[in-house]
Amino acid sequence: MYKYLKYRNRINHLSKREQWKLLLEYYRGKNVQSLIQRYQIDISPSNFYLTLRLVETSTEICPYCKINMYCIPSTKTFYPSLVKKYICKTCEHTINCGECKCHNCFNKKQKIAFTKRLQQNSYQESNNNLSDGLININELSFKERIYLGALLRAYPIIKQCIFTMSRNTKPFAPSHLYSQKILSFLIDRGIIFQTDISIIGVQFAINIQNICKNNQLIYDLMYPKKVINNNSEILEVAREIQVYEAVEYFSLIAMNKFSLDFIRQKEVEDHFYELFVLILENGYATAQLFYFIYSSLRNYAAENTCLQASLNPYTKIYNNIFNLYKKAQQSNWEIHCYNRQYVTKPSELFKIMAFDILDIGENLFHESIDFV
Repeated sequence: MYKYLKYRNRINHLSKREQWKLLLEYYRGKNVQSLIQRYQIDISPSNFYLTLRLVETSTEICPYCKINMYCIPSTKTFYPSLVKKYICKTCEHTINCGECKCHNCFNKKQKIAFTKRLQQNSYQESNNNLSDGLININELSFKERIYLGALLRAYPIIKQCIFTMSRNTKPFAPSHLYSQKILSFLIDRGIIFQTDISIIGVQFAINIQNICKNNQLIYDLMYPKKVINNNSEILEVAREIQVYEAVEYFSLIAMNKFSLDFIRQKEVEDHFYELFVLILENGYATAQLFYFIYSSLRNYAAENTCLQASLNPYTKIYNNIFNLYKKAQQSNWEIHCYNRQYVTKPSELFKIMAFDILDIGENLFHESIDFV
């Protein structure tokens, strides 16, 4: 899906009227190179059609987000085509683009496959109690269940209640820092424990009664039902997810975009956690918080050099974000939403909270959410 969206921002400097004019001129046969030069678009002729604006349509509704999808302009060679391609800007679900690989379709296939496993391997519960010390799954708190569920979705059980955390896989929660905190949380409570370590990764076993003999217990952890009445524990985890997405974004943008190599996730957490919570609790979405972060880092990078920096850099960036936030709040600015970095797809923990527990999808990222 990424290829359908990654070049669209190349025409953001054009007005909507100019974007429509560009689209019409392209399909009327105007020379692509001349269009690129006249409209000052940073793109190669072969990828030019990928910059054309997506056209909103009411004929196709995203089955997951329940909003209008967008028609994807094709090359002149295939225009007009009887088969139109569509994409949802929110979840990136596609129609007529081959097999859709959006995370919603991927999770749907996982659920179907897991359900088949349940049907094929219907184990009967043993009436005998397992060894002392195993935890009753009904005694797990909401936080413990959702953390373990995200872990199992990222690292499926292979045999005998054991899963392996491979060294080269992405974190199951936003940022490696948050993932490590969750792992330590589960280990400290005896819910999982390490059994082996190798060049492949670290093996863990699950310390829960009957979970090896009843796949339905695993399924319920991985794909929990929607929670009707939100409580303080759900709010706490949801805010954690939002904040650590911001921590991850902050560190990636700082290093990859502005070459601020001194930035570390732990330092970002220590200095900005409470500020991020403040902004999120006062009417802003995670995607809008990304705007405050990006703009503040850009200003810091532009204004400071090693010789000029007098304040602690984290203090300076903190002040930049806080002042920008206060100005936006006082002047009622319309804050743009910034997307995640392409290398940071929504984590399994985000998916469980957004698509299963709250059933609001990407709105957990794109919109201000009142959990009360």
